[in-house]
Amino acid sequence: MKRVLLLVSLAFVWFAPRLESAAVFCAGNHPCKQPPCEFFYELKMAKAMARAWSLPLWKNEQDSSRGIAKMEKAYKKYAKCPANYFYQPPPKFSIRQPQCELVYPPGTNSLDQLLASTNTCSEFVRGKYALAEQSRLFCLSNQDIKGPLPEGLFRMQNRLALQEHIQVMETALGQFLASCAPSALTSKRVTDAGLKALKRQAYKDRMAWAERMVREVAQ
Repeated sequence: MKRVLLLVSLAFVWFAPRLESAAVFCAGNHPCKQPPCEFFYELKMAKAMARAWSLPLWKNEQDSSRGIAKMEKAYKKYAKCPANYFYQPPPKFSIRQPQCELVYPPGTNSLDQLLASTNTCSEFVRGKYALAEQSRLFCLSNQDIKGPLPEGLFRMQNRLALQEHIQVMETALGQFLASCAPSALTSKRVTDAGLKALKRQAYKDRMAWAERMVREVAQ
């Protein structure tokens, strides 16, 4: 049952790729391109899911009901983006048991192939791939465990796998912010995502780069 839940945690709705589709950098900085609403929605949802796996253990049905209600409240506070034909949800990966084999979406068998045939942000694809790969490694390590997987370990592994997805997106966002001045809307979205520290560091990096450019011109 726990391994079934793990596969559910990996999955989002999958839209069949079109032949002319190709993932794009939604936080691209060559040239500077303000990340779309969908980028921040996906990042915030991943962070909310990671926090959910950090909630105290549910000891009974009442605790479970309260925990589920808290998770739903966390999800609902993030407004969904307006309908947008281009930006589709992340792809769906799964882990085949008991081989612990990473299974790609239908019609693909590599990350490069998926990036070339998916109509979404490349950061979504790479983030979900990182999540699935970490889950695959956990699957392999769990093979030495006799009996059911301890609840605490199961929750920790789900949280850490999600952190891999979050790290990919936050790194991409940090690289964008270090090279490009964010618009007022992007700046607000960064703050709403709980990334004030990332924004401050990116601003320092951007100012340091500008100062170096000024010095080089003056020489």
